[in-house]
Parts: sequence; structure tokens; C-alpha cells
Amino acid sequence: MRAARSSARAAAATSVGAAQAATSATRATSWVGLETALGSADEGVVVVVPLALVIGVALAIAAGLGLLVFGLFGVEVLLGIAVEIAFASVGGALAWRARREGWLRHALRRTFTPMLGLSAVTAAAGWALHHWLPQAHTVPQALRLLWP
Repeated sequence: MRAARSSARAAAATSVGAAQAATSATRATSWVGLETALGSADEGVVVVVPLALVIGVALAIAAGLGLLVFGLFGVEVLLGIAVEIAFASVGGALAWRARREGWLRHALRRTFTPMLGLSAVTAAAGWALHHWLPQAHTVPQALRLLWP
């Protein structure tokens, strides 16, 4: 009985040892495969590493300059610059569209609707003043009659 137990233990130890040996052999071959893959990537490393280094340095310089500018000028100046850049880009886009369309047609198209609305509001205000304050002949006279 003791012999059977010891032989079973010996067999189990042998199978565990064999499994560990197989696992380490698999790991060794996987490392060899990784080394082979990295060995063939030598040409790519020559390009990727300097490129990543240049991008990293550029980002560090940009972050440092941004912190320096923010520290020197504050948020008010930077917000003003951002708004100015936004207006300049919108103006540039409108100028580019006007150039393609022709300046006269663009000017008429951009101003016709607002001028039509302003004319309608002015006519309605004149009619209202004439209707409710017929004795006033000018706008200042109408204002004096409304607020004495």
C-alpha cells in the first residue's frame, strides 16, 4: 500500500514537473518569437522613436509656452484674443464668399433683408405716433408729449 502511494506521488510529481517544463518551454519560445518580431522591427524603430521624441518635445514646449502666456497675461487677454481670432475667421470666410459671388451681389444680398425690416419698423412706428399723437410733428415732440 505504501508502495502504491509513493508510486502515485512520484507519478504526480513527474506530471507536475513535466507540465512546468512544458509551460517554461512555451514561455521561452514565446520570448524567442517576441525577440524575432522585435528584431525584424529594427527599421521601424529607427523612424518611430525619433518621431515620438520630436512630438513629445513639441508638446512639452507648447505646454510650457501656454503656461507662460497664461501666467503673464491672464484669462482676460487670452479670451479677448480668442474672440478677435473668431471674428477674423468669420470675416475672412465672408470675404472669401463675397469674392466668389461678386461684391455688389453679396452686399445687396446681405443688406436687403435687414433694410427691409428696418423700413417696416420705422413705418410702423411713424403710423403709431401719427395715430396716437396726431399733434406731434417730430419724434422729439412726440417724446415730450409722452414724458413731460
